[in-house]
Amino acid sequence: MAMPDPPDDILTKILGIIGSESWWRLGPFLRSGKRAYALMSRILSDCLNAGNVDAIYFESLLLATRHGELAVVVALLETNVPTDDQSTVAYGIFNVCLGEEVKESHAFQQFVHLHDKLESESVEQMCNGLEWQLSWFHPPHMDRYGSTFKYPNDEVIKILDCVNDHDPNFERFYKACNAFWTTRDVCRML
Repeated sequence: MAMPDPPDDILTKILGIIGSESWWRLGPFLRSGKRAYALMSRILSDCLNAGNVDAIYFESLLLATRHGELAVVVALLETNVPTDDQSTVAYGIFNVCLGEEVKESHAFQQFVHLHDKLESESVEQMCNGLEWQLSWFHPPHMDRYGSTFKYPNDEVIKILDCVNDHDPNFERFYKACNAFWTTRDVCRML
């Protein structure tokens, strides 16, 4: 005798418990069929509407890579800025791609004021993580934002003179230049 499918409310609770441990564990449910996919979409929609920081962050990465609408992505990420450090870095980087000098400078200044300096190891890990997380969504690598790329160069965030002195493929992890090269690479990915 076949076991009947569990009701949606029970399955939703199961997905919530599994997802709270790690969202990585939800992948098999997304691939298991239309019903589970629809439930996951509903849960994600509920998380976005509730202002879940992680849901907003990952939805913004999906929108950036799949639809290329960085203006929409920036608007979505604004809800997490400046409280969430990872979202603030992504917000600043996406504004650099758009050439929004005031917004990018303000985002990076808020980050430095509230979280850490851009030359820190934690920012290096966040920048590397952003590139890695974008790759999950198969970005087009079309460099659509090469013409609008404008890294901030003000009293708080400065482009170092040595940024063009090293080979970014081998020496890009020189901490002072890492944020610049990550920003450049992200813009090229999109």
